[in-house]
Amino acid sequence: MPEGLFEKIVAGALRAVTTLILGSGGYQLFDGRWYGETIFRAYLQSRTLDILTAPTTTDLYGLFAAQSVPGSLRDASGLLILLFLLVGLIVLAHIISKPNIEKLADTFQRPALPRAIPLSRADRRAAVRFTQWIYVEYQPLVTLMLFMILTGLFFAWPFRSGLALAFLIAVIPAALYLLLYPSDLSKGEFLDRFAYVGILAMLVVSLFGWPQLYGTAVFDPDFPIVSAPGAQDHCDEARLFKGPSFVAYESADAATMFRVCFDRTGERKYVDFFSGGKEQMSRLGRAKLSEVIATFVKPSDTP
Repeated sequence: MPEGLFEKIVAGALRAVTTLILGSGGYQLFDGRWYGETIFRAYLQSRTLDILTAPTTTDLYGLFAAQSVPGSLRDASGLLILLFLLVGLIVLAHIISKPNIEKLADTFQRPALPRAIPLSRADRRAAVRFTQWIYVEYQPLVTLMLFMILTGLFFAWPFRSGLALAFLIAVIPAALYLLLYPSDLSKGEFLDRFAYVGILAMLVVSLFGWPQLYGTAVFDPDFPIVSAPGAQDHCDEARLFKGPSFVAYESADAATMFRVCFDRTGERKYVDFFSGGKEQMSRLGRAKLSEVIATFVKPSDTP
């Protein structure tokens, strides 16, 4: 392979990935419909729901994927956004300073090992100097550890609000690092290659983990409630108790609808998709799917 061609190929691929992540259509990175379906199935699984009949169109899943990051960002507070911006600037400074740190490593002499417990000002200066040397000398490992912390923060995020910020702070700097330094993979030393591969792995894990985490912890869609003829769904065929009907997705041709169905014990719950046709339907407001499930009253056992 001609010299430099490998780096150009890697850089081109990563540039496309970065553009998709940062652009408004970033959800299409691994097919928006796959993302949306994973989000919806994670949501159903976390609430012990099953799909009785799948939708005939996957446009609904694409809509779920497109709204995932912007929808999650709307719930974040201004203070949390400001905090993540500050962290992002620090990570950005670390990433773009890599060439300067590598040059500094050639001239930075290892200082004397400081005292375990610094007692004087000189001891504290020696400890700072030794910490600086570690940062310069083992910069690839420091970078890898930094991205491990960011990725771990995303997967361990304990709050419903701000998950998108944790996701973006994990994937955007990682994509930028891979885009700026593809030559580390072919020309770098062992630590450079090790860090590069590790960051690439964490980026892929984060991208695949987003729909699962978002669908489980944040996603809670609301839909228009409508009065739909009961013969259109499949709940009667499965001998299920019928809940309300919703408009899931509307297009110029027809509306995709779904109904929530319950078994007679109320323990098993289903989402049944069906075509609503073009006829006019009375709209009865909007409701979150979780609210419908929570307010379900078990049918009486008496005839």
